[in-house]
Amino acid sequence: MPDSGTIITAQVVLLSPQGKSIVEEYPPATTTTIEHLKPSNNAVTEAAPILQQMGFTCTPSYPTLSISGPISLFEKTFKITFQVKQQGSLTYFVPEQKATIPLPLKI
Repeated sequence: MPDSGTIITAQVVLLSPQGKSIVEEYPPATTTTIEHLKPSNNAVTEAAPILQQMGFTCTPSYPTLSISGPISLFEKTFKITFQVKQQGSLTYFVPEQKATIPLPLKI
């Protein structure tokens, strides 16, 4: 189990205006289909301050945003736990269940 104060970073993938996810869509996104899978420009600018109020550091980079914070903040906010993985000198964290999206982010 990772130390609860460990700082981690995650890439947030926002839903399109039609509620579609670029990472969960099948068949996978292509250059011809990607436009209908992108979030609106407002989604990134609306999500960032909400995540910051929750305690995350946010770096918007349309069409996603990067968030970082203590692992305990991720566990509390998204109702997940992490498994520590190691590959050579690289240590990374894998969620053990699908994240629960908090209500304020369901915009």
